[in-house]
Amino acid sequence: MNRQAQGYDWNQGDDVLDDHDLHSDSFPYDQSGETASSSNQSHHGHQETAVAHAQYSTIHRSINPITTSKKLSKATDDDKILMILENVRALVTSPLQQLSDYQNSDCIVEDILDCMMKSDNPEIQLAAARTLQKVVISRKYISLLEIDRAASVAVPILLKLLSSSRTDIAIQVLQAIEKAEDNKDFGYSAELCSKGYASLIGDIIKIDEPVALLRAATAAIKNHLSNRSLYIVPYVKFQGLVPKLLQLLQLDDIEILANVCNTINALMHHDDYAIILEEITRSEGSIISRLFSLLSSNSSIILIPAMHLLIKLINIRTKIGSKQLAQILIEMKLFQRLSILLQHPHASVKSTATEMVESFRYWDRETFLDMLDDEILIPILRNFHHNEYNVKTAVAILSNYIIKVKSVEKFAKLLEYGVVEVGCNLLLSSNRENLHDGLRLMYCISMRAGKEKMEDAARVRIQSMKGALYKLEELRAPNSFITREVTVEILKKLKIE
Repeated sequence: MNRQAQGYDWNQGDDVLDDHDLHSDSFPYDQSGETASSSNQSHHGHQETAVAHAQYSTIHRSINPITTSKKLSKATDDDKILMILENVRALVTSPLQQLSDYQNSDCIVEDILDCMMKSDNPEIQLAAARTLQKVVISRKYISLLEIDRAASVAVPILLKLLSSSRTDIAIQVLQAIEKAEDNKDFGYSAELCSKGYASLIGDIIKIDEPVALLRAATAAIKNHLSNRSLYIVPYVKFQGLVPKLLQLLQLDDIEILANVCNTINALMHHDDYAIILEEITRSEGSIISRLFSLLSSNSSIILIPAMHLLIKLINIRTKIGSKQLAQILIEMKLFQRLSILLQHPHASVKSTATEMVESFRYWDRETFLDMLDDEILIPILRNFHHNEYNVKTAVAILSNYIIKVKSVEKFAKLLEYGVVEVGCNLLLSSNRENLHDGLRLMYCISMRAGKEKMEDAARVRIQSMKGALYKLEELRAPNSFITREVTVEILKKLKIE
């Protein structure tokens, strides 16, 4: 498909009038009969709201079902038609909502549909469709029959523009389909949304399409799947989309790659993910290799979706008892890469990398504990200083390690690295969730320290933390019924009176 990008964007001025609309030859006067420019000069001190009211009132007086019909039917100049459509749309979306004054708005719908059918200019067809959608959504004195007619006539014309040779037109149709999803209770919008996504899945997502279009198309699918309760297209149809998405993974565009990873991940969260997993399994080796290579990117835009998809695949494979995928990733030195990502400047990347480390916990305990070396544990401990860090997951990793690691030397090293200080800081946090995470970590530390006769080392570190002992005493108070029992055990094991 040969598409050419054009520079004009008809999404501009969607809800407001620009200077061309307000000062055009069709609408030169305000309520006082003066020209707009002279009126602005004479009323320079008026409030902005009063000026806006006058402007919208002017357009309202100049547009009604009869004059609009005459103008659209007689206009032959494309620019004139576009101007009329834009002004109708501006009136419908104005704060005054003056279209409700009309006792019969069906004729407006007919005029717009007639304009769409007669014109072969994609810009006019798209502008007419956008105006029609605004009018139909307003539903001011428009019959349900007319709404159904708008759907049957306009939607097929609009969807043909998805195959337009102009990339900018196709992208704007995609945007219209996305907007329609917010108004599916109206017949026109529901028709556009359902058929639009079906067409998008079947025809548009192809590896040889322009990058700009693929960005918009994959973003539209990703956004649609972000809310599973809003599926318009039957889920089974997405099975045919997966091979196309996997092809797109070979591209180098960061936005497309991120959209593809998020889309596949969303599909895998559906209850019927088995049909998607079947497609992925056929080329799982190349997919894993590609996702692993994406972890070398410097951009958080692709790092986070790639890690989330790998986490999902690892969890699913572990759930069904397959250890092959996790083993492949370990052989590819995934944990060495994660140790670097744990030191990434973006907190969201650090948190996602921590989640990925934790995903191996359910695969094989001994292997997981062996992989938690200094290059993983030290960055995790340091990351607690970041406000947006995933504290709960990090505490789960550390608590599991403290209780289950067999080597006493490894536990002693963890004390040296500052795990007690991390626990105390969480206890002193104003965030109640962090407080409970701190209690969990301190409980595990005290249990292991008591077992290994290392309570003195842990107690000294607690005493060096300003306010830590006072906080523990406070949590042991009789009225702290939620934390009292755990705190008593911590103090008992560490032999703190």
